[in-house]
Amino acid sequence: MNRVLNRTAHQVGQDADVVVQVCEATGWRDGDAIVAQRLPDKVPRLLAINKIDMVRDKGPIFEWAPSVQQEFGFDEIVPISAK
Repeated sequence: MNRVLNRTAHQVGQDADVVVQVCEATGWRDGDAIVAQRLPDKVPRLLAINKIDMVRDKGPIFEWAPSVQQEFGFDEIVPISAK
């Protein structure tokens, strides 16, 4: 089931107008990097940092987010608070 979902997500991403990857504001994890490496290069890529309201000290976000943006080629970073 997991392989089928991953394959479907990859195929759909190739045909998308934009791709949004969501990660948690508590930090960038190895699993986030794996997903980012599989994103298509030919479409705009956004990184949505979720649960921004749950983090009191946002300073660390300003440390890891720019390096993640540069390393994985995200066009924009958008802080959000969504369920």
